[in-house]
Amino acid sequence: MGTSFVEFEENGFWMADAWLQVWLSCLVVQVNKLADVPIWLKQWQDHAHINASNHFVGCVCAGLNDFITTEEQRLIMIGLCEQATQEINKFGVNAAKMEVAWFESQSDINEVVIAGVLSVRDAFTRLLQRQSDEYDRNNRRNWKLNQVAPLSWWRGQETL
Repeated sequence: MGTSFVEFEENGFWMADAWLQVWLSCLVVQVNKLADVPIWLKQWQDHAHINASNHFVGCVCAGLNDFITTEEQRLIMIGLCEQATQEINKFGVNAAKMEVAWFESQSDINEVVIAGVLSVRDAFTRLLQRQSDEYDRNNRRNWKLNQVAPLSWWRGQETL
């Protein structure tokens, strides 16, 4: 299984592709529940569905910088994250009826995957809320999945 980098504005994090794909699928389902979907959100939904439902390895793209360009859009996406979280908490990941390429059947989506998806959810939400995790400015070798840090740090451009 590969990992993909998710970025928004000046921060980002690495995440396992399968978990990221399940999370994107959860958000796609939430968009379907909205009565009035703005054009930008429908375009993002199409983008997210493609990235969630194909066997992309190391190149799953959340498209946040491409589709979220205003404060209102950012807040709408945070709301979708909250709605997806409520659904996962109430019904589990299986309730979202996701089409995720990594899993042969819904029975493959188990508690380990749910924990991974919740890890993506946490990092994704922190990213949208413009929050950064603590990180070692001197050592990028100690990074971990779902660690939100500035792009300059990930690129090795940050200095003390």
